[in-house]
Amino acid sequence: MIQRRDAQTEKEIGKMVGAMCDPTIVYPGYEDCVPEKLKDLVPLYRLIQLMKHEETASDVEAAIYMSTASLAHPFNETWTQIYLYTASQVMGDKIPKEIRVQSLTKHQEIELRRFKDWLYRTRIRESTRRRHALEAKSQEENINAQPEPNPQMAFAGVFEGLNNPGKERR
Repeated sequence: MIQRRDAQTEKEIGKMVGAMCDPTIVYPGYEDCVPEKLKDLVPLYRLIQLMKHEETASDVEAAIYMSTASLAHPFNETWTQIYLYTASQVMGDKIPKEIRVQSLTKHQEIELRRFKDWLYRTRIRESTRRRHALEAKSQEENINAQPEPNPQMAFAGVFEGLNNPGKERR
C-alpha cells in the first residue's frame, strides 16, 4: 500500500536530496580549480548542517568558494582570517599550525555568517534554476516524442460499415 507523505516530509526529503545533489557554488570561471577531495566532502558537510537544523552553507562550501575567489582577487585581513578559519575547520591538522586559525573576532563571525547565508541562498537558487530547466526540457522532449497525428486515421472507424453495407457498426 502506498502512503501519501505530508508536505513537511516531502520538504525534508527534498532537503536531503539537495544536500546530496545540489551544485557546489564556486567563484565564476574557476569551476575546475576545486580539488576532488574537497568536492567529495560537500554532501557530508551539508547533511551535518541538516542534522543541526542550520539552513546555511557549510564550512567546506565556504572554504571552496573562498579558495576559488582568492585566485581572482586578493583578500583583506578580515577575509584572509575567515578563509583560513574555514579551511582550518575542514582540514584540521593538514593546515600548517603557523597559519591555522582556531577562532574569529565577533565581526569576522558576523561576516562569515552573512557569507554562508548568501552562499546557501545562491545554492538553492541555482538548484531551482537547474531543476526548472530540466523540467522544461523534459516537457519539451515529451511533446516532441508524441506521434504526429495521422489525418487519415483521424476518422478511422467513423465510416466503417458505410463502405461495406452488409457489415454493421458496433
